[in-house]
Amino acid sequence: PNSFKVEVNGNMAHLSWKPGIDALEPTAVPTSYNIYISEGTSGVDNGTNVAIPNFSMKLEAGKLYNFKVTAVNRGGESFATPILSAVYHPHSKGKILIIDGFTRLSAPSVIKDSSNKRFDMNDDPGVTYGMTAQWYNGKFIMGNQYNDVPIHADAMLANKDYSIASCTMEVLKDNSVELDQYDLIDIMLGLERNMPYALKYYKTFPPFLQEKLLTFAKDSKSLLISGAFIGTDMTTEQDKAFLQQLLKIKFEGRNQNIQDPMIHGLQTDFDIYRQPNKDHYAATSVDILAPDSTFTTEMSRPQCIMMYNDSTSAAVGYRGPDYNTIVMGFPFETITSRHVRRSMMQGLLKFALAPKDLYNRKNN
Repeated sequence: PNSFKVEVNGNMAHLSWKPGIDALEPTAVPTSYNIYISEGTSGVDNGTNVAIPNFSMKLEAGKLYNFKVTAVNRGGESFATPILSAVYHPHSKGKILIIDGFTRLSAPSVIKDSSNKRFDMNDDPGVTYGMTAQWYNGKFIMGNQYNDVPIHADAMLANKDYSIASCTMEVLKDNSVELDQYDLIDIMLGLERNMPYALKYYKTFPPFLQEKLLTFAKDSKSLLISGAFIGTDMTTEQDKAFLQQLLKIKFEGRNQNIQDPMIHGLQTDFDIYRQPNKDHYAATSVDILAPDSTFTTEMSRPQCIMMYNDSTSAAVGYRGPDYNTIVMGFPFETITSRHVRRSMMQGLLKFALAPKDLYNRKNN
């Protein structure tokens, strides 16, 4: 299944998706779907089979629900969708949408010239599907598990002012979600990055997403974006203008020191996964993203809100009269401590969801 989304209306979660179509095998059509659900800290249930590509259920207040869907026919069961999450807070004043934009699976970087043909593990070790046993130092390495939305939702759980919905990036491309009903969208880009040898297009901000975000921000909304290649992957002049004009950032290089996982910010020092390991994918390279004030006023300049251990900028916050943004040069879900993720997210939401009139009061 693809184009998976979980919307929250009142105390109801509404799941919907589209059947995956195999152009090479027209008989490979789903006849039903299995929906797997976990609640809170409990494990995944045994699944609920449905005949149509949608499902609704009642949510308990303040509880985290996680969902994944598989397609079924007489040939068996498909791979599951990415795991999505939902949270209902009865006294919420708005909603947050978490968007899973980390879809990449990829071989390592390639060096290919007249005298040298090999993988460049230092530049980019690639992204595997789940855990694999690799030649890389003879270790088990975790890749993309498609399960990082629950990490973000869990970190947001304590903020009872906003219920939480989620979707895959395909949903935005299909125009099947109304972004204007959300106060903040949290875009997880993970290790998303378009590479010349990739079999699929994995651009961090493809044109359709740039257009969606520009429209969303005009409605005085808030953006929270994190990923390891936000600047690295935006190399054309149009790409750079988008980073500068909307996100108020400029790319100043890559931090590839995997021996130094520490980041400082929001009155906290914390580590992220920098070295390949068996527990979570690692951000072996992260982006240095600095504030860019070109398209801001004197009273609303973006600021560096986190730093790597070498004092280069790891995250930029912008809070202005029009919209608020936070852009992180590393994936939020790579923070190793759940306690730190929870406390850090509360600080990020407080910054990003500050009322726009707060800016006006500060600067009058």
